[in-house]
Amino acid sequence: MIFEWADRGTLKELYEVKDIKWHYKVRIALEICRGLIFLQHVDILHHDLRCENILMTESLEPKIYNFELARSFDWKTTTMDQTIGDILRWMAPEKLNNKPYTTQCEIFSFGMLLWELTFEKVPYQGWEIERIVDHVTKSGREKITFGSSIPENYQNEYKNIINDTWKQNPHERIPFMKLLDLLEELYTSISYMFEDNSLGLLPDKTLDLDGSKDCIDDLELPDEEISPVIIKPVITLEEGIRAFENKEHEKAWECFEFHAE
Repeated sequence: MIFEWADRGTLKELYEVKDIKWHYKVRIALEICRGLIFLQHVDILHHDLRCENILMTESLEPKIYNFELARSFDWKTTTMDQTIGDILRWMAPEKLNNKPYTTQCEIFSFGMLLWELTFEKVPYQGWEIERIVDHVTKSGREKITFGSSIPENYQNEYKNIINDTWKQNPHERIPFMKLLDLLEELYTSISYMFEDNSLGLLPDKTLDLDGSKDCIDDLELPDEEISPVIIKPVITLEEGIRAFENKEHEKAWECFEFHAE
């Protein structure tokens, strides 16, 4: 698969050197969710969702990549032995208990990616594998404590979105389409934050991500210029799905490249 040039490297590499403004994080999460839904409709599960597997363009558009572990809907076709140490921090509790990998596992991992993006660090830093497995399989999760980088009137809504992906019972987790609806609604409600042409990146360690330091509102800080991006309408994704179902492979592939590179 050929990807467009990802000037900013992976999302993990980006947040390690820059702070990303929260409203841009919502936009990034929305675009990743759209790409994952397209993959669902063509019967592909990624199996390894984390910021390290998201490429970022100059204008902060995310592109899902590293499909080394991706398969159709049966995890049993993939060997985990050499990769479990890398991906375990994002894994669903049922997968940690050696159950098959399902769409619900993918939803859980997306929630962990969302947490990672929000706080700009990998989950469970400094924890041994055994401690993580014990914690997650017993319904433990990462802490969600927001700093001033997220406006207070949006904090509960955003926290609920993450928590809804983390339900211990896989069948109680929010479906991808409902998750998309919530992210669309959130993005629409904060779209005014983009109107002043404020830019998405700040020097590293500038923002108060978790309440550990005082920080002025992230919209008031000087930042780095990036090219504006217009979110594409959801209808484009639906057209791609219909094209796939109608065996219009060229049209479907163009949509796949856009949503899930």
